[in-house]
Amino acid sequence: MNGHKFSSHDYVSSGLTPHLREMFWDDDFIIGHRDIDIHNELVFASYDDFRICARDINYNTHISKSITYLADAFNNCFALEETIALDCGFMLPKYHIDQHRQIVDNLYNVYKLPISRNDIILEIEHIFLNWVLTHLTVVDRKHMKIYLVKDKHKL
Repeated sequence: MNGHKFSSHDYVSSGLTPHLREMFWDDDFIIGHRDIDIHNELVFASYDDFRICARDINYNTHISKSITYLADAFNNCFALEETIALDCGFMLPKYHIDQHRQIVDNLYNVYKLPISRNDIILEIEHIFLNWVLTHLTVVDRKHMKIYLVKDKHKL
């Protein structure tokens, strides 16, 4: 296996626990609103907690709590974002709010899927990375610019 990079197929077929990507909050993820950025940073911390629990030998003892903690962090972050937008007189588009609900619902319901432990881990990584790459760094930045100037809580 010299030079071989594991794919998600390798993890599932070999029974290995997936090595999840480390994702740490840094200035590249700042959208420009202090309170929302703080909550986004908490989502990153929750994902890191999940990532650590996924490698834990006592996986079943801690993992469901860390998934719930991650879902709660997302839920709190999204609720704050929606509230701040409304307070500024800006209604987030339905698709934006629907994305929020979909992320939270997917996390709360991941155990209901008929998939393996490793697939659950990879599904959560996918949800998180998709949020970072498409929602946080693209959609949120686009909408935040619209009402950020109206809010007194800028960075």
